[in-house]
Amino acid sequence: MKIINRINEIKITAILRTSLLAAALIPLMVMIIASGALLFDNRFNWVMVLGIFTALFMSWLLSALVVNGLFKGAIIKLQDFCAQVKRGVYGGFDELPNQGWFNSEENEFISLMRDMNWMAHLIQKREQELRASITSLRATQDELEKNNAFLAEMAMTDPLTCLYNRRYFFDHLEKECAHMNRRTKSIALIILDIDHFKLVNDKYGHQIGDTVLNELSRVVEKALRSGEILARIGGEEFGVLIPDADPNDAANIALRICREVREHVFKDDGEQALKVTCSAGVTTIDEPSFRTADTLYKQADIALYAAKEAGRNRIYLYDHQHGLAEIMKNEGENFNAAR
Repeated sequence: MKIINRINEIKITAILRTSLLAAALIPLMVMIIASGALLFDNRFNWVMVLGIFTALFMSWLLSALVVNGLFKGAIIKLQDFCAQVKRGVYGGFDELPNQGWFNSEENEFISLMRDMNWMAHLIQKREQELRASITSLRATQDELEKNNAFLAEMAMTDPLTCLYNRRYFFDHLEKECAHMNRRTKSIALIILDIDHFKLVNDKYGHQIGDTVLNELSRVVEKALRSGEILARIGGEEFGVLIPDADPNDAANIALRICREVREHVFKDDGEQALKVTCSAGVTTIDEPSFRTADTLYKQADIALYAAKEAGRNRIYLYDHQHGLAEIMKNEGENFNAAR
């Protein structure tokens, strides 16, 4: 085995030179032997023919032995190694002899195997680094998506009440109006405004005012049904968007909201009872000529202004055909701070 390994380590160029020299000398020697036999017999006989065929056969046999014995095994190893690399398996030449002192003294096949083995290890390392980079990139992408979702939520959320903010509300209002154009359905809008809210802040402080806004948001939320959108669209102003509602439905919802707010008991830091009331403007659109978000908001705003001008704690409905109509009159006193 050591002899074979040593032969394998011989430079291929040296083997080829030796093989070609032997392939040239053997037929020559055969021809010389055959010529010696002709010295005793001047006739062209079978010895000459046998010598020529022997020379040709020996040349072919020596070439086959050289190729199959010395090169074929190395070529098969190279082919197998390439097939392994294609399948993602590396390390086919892990047991190679040590590199020669000078690269020029090393067998070309062994040198090629060593280079291919080193390339395979580099490919494996790069694949591992690439997988790690992809994993890191996916984690970064997931984190970025979470951050983007959080930012998107923050962009449409009121930080105090955690309701939808003005931007989201009006964007949604425009989308609902666009959908209504295709489905010919009605939309109702209610604008709520806390009566005399400035007096709450002046008498109890802004912290209690923020508490009132938060608690009132929860009260209104409980009074609404699924699919109805509530948003804080101003300081003490709230908007309620109700899809597929006629004027009667919208009026009943506004009445329910105002009663819930009026009956709710708020408390200050000293646990003193505090009550507030709301004014509301209600409107609906269901005809093609009035299907715009601006029109809907202006009508509700007109109704809210009328309710506040009439003394607050009222609900007014704006109908584009019949104009303003009062739905709820002042029921009892406004909140304590108004006294």
